[in-house]
Amino acid sequence: MLLLRRPDVNGLRTNKNVKGLVKALGWRKDRHVRGPAVTALGQLGDPRAVNPLIRALNDSDSGVRGAAATALGELGDTRAVNPLITVIQNDEWSVREAAVAALGNIGAHAVGPLIAAPHDQDEYVRRAAAEALGQIGDPRAVEALTSALDDESAAARQAAAEALGQIGDPDAVEPLIGARNDQNAKVRVAAAAALDGLAWSPDRGATGAAYWVAKGQWKKCVKIAAIEPLIAVLRDDRVMEIRDAPATRTLVKIGARAVGPLIGSLNDQNGNVRQAAAGSARPDRRPACRGTLDRGPQRREREGASGYRRSAQPDLRPACREPLIGALKDNDRLVREDAARALGKIGDPRAVNPLIAALHDLPRSLDVQRAAASSLVSLYSAGVLDEGQKAWVLGLRAFSTRRDHVPEHEGVDSRDDETIGVDFPL
Repeated sequence: MLLLRRPDVNGLRTNKNVKGLVKALGWRKDRHVRGPAVTALGQLGDPRAVNPLIRALNDSDSGVRGAAATALGELGDTRAVNPLITVIQNDEWSVREAAVAALGNIGAHAVGPLIAAPHDQDEYVRRAAAEALGQIGDPRAVEALTSALDDESAAARQAAAEALGQIGDPDAVEPLIGARNDQNAKVRVAAAAALDGLAWSPDRGATGAAYWVAKGQWKKCVKIAAIEPLIAVLRDDRVMEIRDAPATRTLVKIGARAVGPLIGSLNDQNGNVRQAAAGSARPDRRPACRGTLDRGPQRREREGASGYRRSAQPDLRPACREPLIGALKDNDRLVREDAARALGKIGDPRAVNPLIAALHDLPRSLDVQRAAASSLVSLYSAGVLDEGQKAWVLGLRAFSTRRDHVPEHEGVDSRDDETIGVDFPL
């Protein structure tokens, strides 16, 4: 029927006028009428709207076609399965995505077509297909979802892992164990969560370690020395505020067993990893570093309720000194800064010359210079320097404490970008 006046879609929806809304689907003059009419029909849930909505899958506007697919999914009528399958085979990605999601709402009748959808050329469609298969929960989808764990899209891999957890088939355990080492943190978390529902228990080896890292259970990671999975976390560029990341602190808490991997990580291609390795002995992490770099050759162990006793452990300083000295020349200023601070905590007098060189850091960074100057002060104050080294350090006092020529006034520090500003001992 030809409509002469613009339909009042809001009024038709309020009055639950299905016939009027169906007529509004024929308003060819404006997609902004047809689209809301399609949405309203889906919301009303009247089965009389199924066939008109199926016809709307052929609308000239992609937005209306996508809305029609969504509305059919809300109705959940199996009559829409074949038309929606046609859409996911031929239409543009946004419509295919809506059709895939709709098939997931319709249920088991749509499993076959959805199993093919994870191979769609568009990542959003593949993700939606995985989500839909998880929603349906049919074990027939396990093989396709397992393959989707290797998808190039992290979002699709995450959806596949979550879907496998929803289905709960034991055949998914091994693939999900492999996904705990995914390069993307969200995928690792999704795989670990899926394993929780599959009667799987982590072991004390690399498999269990990767699981506890993905779960963020840092105390467990310390207990089983999850070194390599923790370093993998540091390589994930999506980890924010890497200098304060739990993975870094956990590696330090592991103690001597983590020193070798940390030293090797000073040459890692990823700047986050190098920075975390260099900063593992920084002064502001002292509570987390007991028994590792900042305590040198001894550590403290609890002795009942009476207090503490000291017990010997290998001196880790020689193994750390040279890699940290090398890190003073890293192209990342944050790595150089953390290396300079760590050398001061180690307390090895052989770091004096490299730290003096770092006072003239190139490319110049005042943060690196200040870190080097502070470490020289720490070495001097610790009494580990010989008389010649002490004289060298004291000779740098004027250079390291020089002030700018801007008068100091209230609220403004007299040290500006031309000032190292570290006070040396008298």
